[in-house]
Amino acid sequence: MNLKIKYFLFFGLISLFFASCSFSIKPIYNKQDIATADELVKKYHQLLNEENYEELYKLTDEHARATKSKDAFMQLMTQIRGQFGKVQGSSRLDAKAIPQAAATQVEAIYHTKYEKEEIKEKFVLIVAGKNAGIFSYEIIQ
Repeated sequence: MNLKIKYFLFFGLISLFFASCSFSIKPIYNKQDIATADELVKKYHQLLNEENYEELYKLTDEHARATKSKDAFMQLMTQIRGQFGKVQGSSRLDAKAIPQAAATQVEAIYHTKYEKEEIKEKFVLIVAGKNAGIFSYEIIQ
């Protein structure tokens, strides 16, 4: 093999290696979007304590509302409130912001102390500027 071709291949592979290292896709830790998500989770816990499920439903993202009926949502919130009681405190354990086309998806995990039990909650929130909505909610046992 020609020496020029060997050098070309060698330097081409080295360049490709360094380019792949600099273009990895990782979550971005956008402080503003995470702060907006924190405020929304705080509001969620407040409304859950007040048993104001109507306003809680309004906090959900429009795409989430399209997949779950209002009645099913109300039943779920009633069940969560009945099983765990009032929220006594909550702190974020982890959060990551993942840019999407028109908004940012924030995945956040909270340690929440309820009257009856302490649990971990995972929220997936959609943040678009000042607008935010809860896309999904999961209790991690």
